[in-house]
Amino acid sequence: MTRAGTVSRRKVLRDGAVVAALSAVPLSIAQVAGATTRLSARHRGSLRHVPLTRSTFEPLVGRTFTMSGQGDTRHAVLAEVNDLVPAKTSGDEHRFALVFHAARGAKPESGVKKFHHPELGSVSLFAGPVDRGVKAARYEAIINR
Repeated sequence: MTRAGTVSRRKVLRDGAVVAALSAVPLSIAQVAGATTRLSARHRGSLRHVPLTRSTFEPLVGRTFTMSGQGDTRHAVLAEVNDLVPAKTSGDEHRFALVFHAARGAKPESGVKKFHHPELGSVSLFAGPVDRGVKAARYEAIINR
């Protein structure tokens, strides 16, 4: 039995096993989840795949996305674009982590979430909470291709 606001050992072990299994896959989690993107109406409304590269997301650091999934929708700010550790090379276009800060709300859940930004369009990524932030929930999505 756990107190409110704590995480059980079972949940940590289960989630850790899932992360370990997914990290062994050579494709990005976004590809595994079948990520697709749609450009905004400003870009003629055409369906087009936006490259999941570091240079696609770096100009959007500090910008607000709409994050939705599992019956929950909230605003999330792209706070960081980080190298994966251990990094083969710094600034790798195909191996990086996106960290989003979102307002605290319902219990943070891992899963496929749709991130929408007017300039980028929409992309579905597997994202999970990385800590129990006091003022905001932090979610991380890993791109590893």
